[in-house]
Amino acid sequence: MFQLSPETQIALKTLNRAGFEAYLVGGCVRDYLLGTSPTDIDITTNAKPEEVKAVFCDYLTIDTGIRHGTVTVSINHQAFEITTYRVDVGYSDGRHPDKVCFTASLYEDAARRDFTVNAMAYHPDTGVIDYFHGRDDLAAGVIRCVGDPVRRFGEDALRMLRALRFAATLGFSIDEPTAAALRQQKHLLSQVSAERVTAELFKLLVGKNAGQVLRQHLPVLAAYLPELGQLDPDMTGALLRRLPQTLHLRLAGLLIRLPFEKAQAVFERLRLDNKTKKNTLSLLTLYHKRYSIDRHSLKYQLWNFGVSTVLDYYTLMAEARAIADDSLGANDARRATAQVRDIIASNECYSKETLALRGADLAEFGLVGAQINEWLTHLVYEVLDGRLENTREALLNYIRKKNKQ
Repeated sequence: MFQLSPETQIALKTLNRAGFEAYLVGGCVRDYLLGTSPTDIDITTNAKPEEVKAVFCDYLTIDTGIRHGTVTVSINHQAFEITTYRVDVGYSDGRHPDKVCFTASLYEDAARRDFTVNAMAYHPDTGVIDYFHGRDDLAAGVIRCVGDPVRRFGEDALRMLRALRFAATLGFSIDEPTAAALRQQKHLLSQVSAERVTAELFKLLVGKNAGQVLRQHLPVLAAYLPELGQLDPDMTGALLRRLPQTLHLRLAGLLIRLPFEKAQAVFERLRLDNKTKKNTLSLLTLYHKRYSIDRHSLKYQLWNFGVSTVLDYYTLMAEARAIADDSLGANDARRATAQVRDIIASNECYSKETLALRGADLAEFGLVGAQINEWLTHLVYEVLDGRLENTREALLNYIRKKNKQ
């Protein structure tokens, strides 16, 4: 028995009391069986959309996908997507069904789904209903298409990226017929929007099994991002296995061995949020500029890129060098990390925040707004270049002297 929330029980019982079948379906059933709490609860039913809305007339309902049989119902602020059993007919654009036909059969509804582990249904009275042996695949750690994988991917090319993503996030392998269909149908990824590719790629990259998935299936992604075709899958996969499950680190690890302009071309094709783009580009910029790792240079790196980026960079460098059997380079990166941490612990100056002077001190000289910011920046450079000591007295004396001049 799954531990269902009171709201989930209300949703099922409300449909059942009105004379309709209702089951939890898809990813939430998979997650319950894996012992994790699902983030979304999807329900399938033989009730038509207008019947669902009538049954839940006392609750907020939203026609989120009513053309495809989906109504969202909010019960005590928990949202449920409730979808009528359906059969999808035709996929002329390779992404969306041309027509949706409602059916009275739970089996037919399950048969249209992508993977066996996502095709199970559950009701407290019946337990798990598993027409396609998804529970066996879940136990074996296998991603397998429902039915013919070539047909499944031909219907919706996004399913190829979902296969890779599920393998990465769940730590599963992809069964050989499904993997063969991935290789055969990878050209269809051109039909998927950049937004959807980006979303699936990001989830894949932070998955615990991302390294293994990329080692085995990098050519699939290269069908959409051809720059990746020049990468060594073994080296790329090995590096990602060693990196923390952090998006910008993993994305930089994926692109680090590309020429900088090719990495930028990948960015142009994806839809990156500003934070991810900035963080990843900073890591790649550090890599391609190849700064020295003496203490003076490290402070300048901290000034230009910030503490977290510099620490992430040397983590990336240590692992990249280790993968390349460059033990000297790996050790240099580790020494740089130790020096950065020592600079921070010693409270040495590498930013406005670590100056021994504050904006309020400058205001006493009649400076305001942008003038204060310009002076603080100037003082940081003076300290970084060794022309000034980072003490309050030395900095104030310098300002007094400049003011007299």
